[in-house]
This record gives sequence, structure tokens and C-alpha cells, in this order.
Amino acid sequence: MPSPIPSPSISSPDIPADTRVDLRALDAGLRAAEQTALVQSLTLAQQAYGERCLSSGEAMMAHALGMAMQVAELRMDAECRIAALLFAWPVPAELPERL
Repeated sequence: MPSPIPSPSISSPDIPADTRVDLRALDAGLRAAEQTALVQSLTLAQQAYGERCLSSGEAMMAHALGMAMQVAELRMDAECRIAALLFAWPVPAELPERL
């Protein structure tokens, strides 16, 4: 089943250069509709987290991707992977750049 994800890896200004995620691994084993939902959640997370960091200094997007990859490696379902990506959703506009 072909993946709707257009690129084999994620890269954007919102994701630190040292954080690369293989999207084929992130959506492995999911049906096309689930893959689409995962991509939509990824886009939402990128828009919401932007350059914000956790109190540890880690970028929120890098943290979300790391959790989602761990969940995918455990072969958990799409809802779990999406929950990992959106762990801090919603992000109120009044929050500082660092949580």
C-alpha cells in the first residue's frame, strides 16, 4: 500500500537539523486513511509548536517526533502515534517560547 507521505524524511525550519525522522518508519503498518491522519497531525504539530522548547531546552517538535517514533517502533496504532505528536496540543498563544 503506497504511503501518502511525500518525503522519506522530515525536515523543516521548525525541526532541529540533528533530528531526522524516517516517515516510512513513522507510518509503517498503517492504512492509507491512518497515514493521512498522521500527516495532518504532523502538520498541526509543526504549526503549533514552532520553535518552542520544553523546560529541558529540547525543541517541542523534536520531542514529539521522538515519542512518535518510539510508539511506531512498538507497533502501536495510529491514535497512539498521533497522540505522541500532539502531546502538548493545544498550545495556547500566550505561552512563552520555553515551557
